[in-house]
Amino acid sequence: MTAFREWVRRVRLALPLPLRLMLAAVACYVMPLGMVPLAHTRQGVPEWRPVSAWAGGDTVLLVRTVTYDDVHRLYAIGASSGLWVSDDQGEHWLRSDRGLLHDWTGGVDVVDLAIHPANGNEIYALIASSPARPRPMLYWSQNGGQTWEPRGSLGPRRLHAIGFSPSGEDLYMVTANDVMRAFVQDLGRRHFFRGPQDEERALVASLGSRQRASTLVAVPNDAVGQQVGGARKVSAPITLYVGTLGDGLRVLNGDGDVLSLQESPDADTQYVRQHAMVHVVCYCNVSSILYVGTDQGVYASKDGGGTWYHTAYELRDRAVYALLIDPDTQNLYAGVADGGIYASVDDGATWQHLGVGLGHASVFSLAMDHGQDVLYAGTDRGLWGLSRVETSSAQLR
Repeated sequence: MTAFREWVRRVRLALPLPLRLMLAAVACYVMPLGMVPLAHTRQGVPEWRPVSAWAGGDTVLLVRTVTYDDVHRLYAIGASSGLWVSDDQGEHWLRSDRGLLHDWTGGVDVVDLAIHPANGNEIYALIASSPARPRPMLYWSQNGGQTWEPRGSLGPRRLHAIGFSPSGEDLYMVTANDVMRAFVQDLGRRHFFRGPQDEERALVASLGSRQRASTLVAVPNDAVGQQVGGARKVSAPITLYVGTLGDGLRVLNGDGDVLSLQESPDADTQYVRQHAMVHVVCYCNVSSILYVGTDQGVYASKDGGGTWYHTAYELRDRAVYALLIDPDTQNLYAGVADGGIYASVDDGATWQHLGVGLGHASVFSLAMDHGQDVLYAGTDRGLWGLSRVETSSAQLR
């Protein structure tokens, strides 16, 4: 340090006095400007904070929340540690794997999770199974994940996604080739199969996809209107959206009628419906806009999935793994694979980076605890939370 100071002193003495004065004036002007971004990130900008008590490993693949009977429950899935549950905003966690299929390392690989929207005690989980030694992949819990039992009637079928309808009345599942709907028997128990005769009863539609399904979302038709894609009348109360990893998005009603692609579609529509890597589907009940997160950014549809357009430029050519709409503010949030979370207050027309603290963490899942006003993010750097009070449109940067 002494040698450095001596060098600075010699350089300063070697410069003419007018030049020294000019450099000093420039420094007085530039230094405060350089400090503005630093001060700005610490004052008035939302700050993500790690959920410090999280014990499920560095990579959090899925986060879900549910509120019922004054219980605000948080579920998080670690990449190899399985399913964890917290009832106090992440301050304490219980591992929820009793009865689930463990792999040879003792971990639990959860493929997907479906929680009844009005009853957090009823949960269905898809657990990965080795193709070389197939085992039942569907499990259910009647006590909020404290214990699990397999639903073995599906046998070795490969299961890829599962989800409830918004009311919780119907439960849908995507296998390697088909979309299926559970029927209710035995004092409220849901079944996909009880015997060979049930195959036709449970089958909704065949996908005809060469690629694995990635996500399943059910939307009530009274929200999207009676004209889906402007193509035909829809009689079923539900429209299903099934994303695939390379074959685009399948759109079908609850009776299994598939919405066909219009002749000579535009490039965006053709990409979403036939070629996209669809990681997530999200629907806004207020604006009636449907969104998908793909390897090329976020696309939107205003006609129930008939036609699509690319949203704003900030997320183009970036893989979007997570999408979430705040039902109170209608803010749209997107989790990006190459780092960070973005927010839109204008239906995806523009995007702004949301908050500080996450750095370049890959974001795999987003969830909102509406009762506690906390936005959660599952990343490759653990589980993070952000107070919704901090995310007003005036503070988004």
